[in-house]
Amino acid sequence: MKRIDAHCHVIADHPDSRAMLDSLGLRILDIALGTDPLGKWRSDALNGSEALVRNVQAGPAHCGWVTAFDEPRFGDAGWADSVLAGLVRDFARGAVGVKVWKNIGLTVQSPDGSLVLPDNPVFEPVYTWMENQGKTLVIHVGESLAAWVPIDPRNPHEQRYLRNPGGRPMAKPGIPSHAELIRARDNIMERHPRLRVVGCHLGSLEHDIREVAKRLDRYPNFAVDTAARALDLASQDPGEVREFFAKYRGRILWGVDLFSWVTDAYVVKPHSGMLEDERNWSVGELTRRWSEEFAFYESTGELELKAWEEKPWRVQGLGLSGKTLSDFYLDAALRWYPGLFGANGTRKP
Repeated sequence: MKRIDAHCHVIADHPDSRAMLDSLGLRILDIALGTDPLGKWRSDALNGSEALVRNVQAGPAHCGWVTAFDEPRFGDAGWADSVLAGLVRDFARGAVGVKVWKNIGLTVQSPDGSLVLPDNPVFEPVYTWMENQGKTLVIHVGESLAAWVPIDPRNPHEQRYLRNPGGRPMAKPGIPSHAELIRARDNIMERHPRLRVVGCHLGSLEHDIREVAKRLDRYPNFAVDTAARALDLASQDPGEVREFFAKYRGRILWGVDLFSWVTDAYVVKPHSGMLEDERNWSVGELTRRWSEEFAFYESTGELELKAWEEKPWRVQGLGLSGKTLSDFYLDAALRWYPGLFGANGTRKP
């Protein structure tokens, strides 16, 4: 079966990487970083735009990419023009979307010290241009709802926040609520009904697919990916989750949010820059994680699912099949990212 991982951070620029992808029937869509106001993210060795362009050039049959843009520079009248010039350049170099990162809403401040939300008017020229150009906006708002509520051992994100309690917004003054961030994202779609929007991580509503469904019903220009949220799906009623996938077929994109880790300290390099033992380790871990996801979505039995930072969970496979599975793995990505692996977005791996 052919698949596209539509949310990835793997610099698969070595023959070993491409052999791994071929063995899995897999293509990947890498997403650029974009989390500083001065454009330094473009040269980031992991997932800045220059690294991703080189990655695609090294393996155009295996890798696509999504760009980003600089954080707003309030008081700089030329910021929007510079962003749009960068996007024109990036789309000319093969980008198929633009990502708004979660730093918008959690860390980026306006001159008065308040946090800038994704629906701030400063972004309107970017959203309007993308809507008029028929480009895809990829958006990650906030953290999981688990970051705003007391830690619960039944929550898939428990270990992550136990290891990094400072990453929980509820522990910081002035942070918007989860609901405020979701509302800000929804406002963008209200204002720009022709803007194609993909919400990362089940639209940041991974804790309740009914809430995801409400947005999919309300906004026909909205889709979601499943990046790093398989355990959240596994924590909900499997029958209801299967119905969710069947009802919204073509609007749920498969993604895993994997990085080309090389050590437990999360030091990252492109595969071409790794020593052989590092690359073998990375390729092995990536293969394990992708294979775990295949088993979860395709099988009907009980299995073990383990994310990078999570304890192993015993979960029930979803047993997706037929058109539901092929749309999820492949066709949804081609629909929501026109131009991906083909001039008009219809060429399949």
